[in-house]
Amino acid sequence: MIGGDDLSDGLLAQRRVMIGGVLGPAAVSAAVAQLLLLGGQGDDPVEVVINSPGGSLEDAVGLLDTLRSMRAALTIDVLGQARGSAAVVVAASPGRRRIGATASVS
Repeated sequence: MIGGDDLSDGLLAQRRVMIGGVLGPAAVSAAVAQLLLLGGQGDDPVEVVINSPGGSLEDAVGLLDTLRSMRAALTIDVLGQARGSAAVVVAASPGRRRIGATASVS
């Protein structure tokens, strides 16, 4: 069975960042740290996977600022949902966007 740290390490090795759950200080801080780590490792493409009901707009803006500062090509994938402030992140982020067939953005 893959635990939390193993899962995060595996995703980072694939240059993927998962943002799930409410966009609050803890979730956004973790995502920003992972993005900064990947950005420091090179310019290879980064995939950001979002499944979030949204949350604090102030926290989402911090995430958006980080995404906009990335030199790497970004792909923003929505699997499940991106609501409220998460939808703003999807809409305002640079790079490509992919929305799952049954995902919702609102």
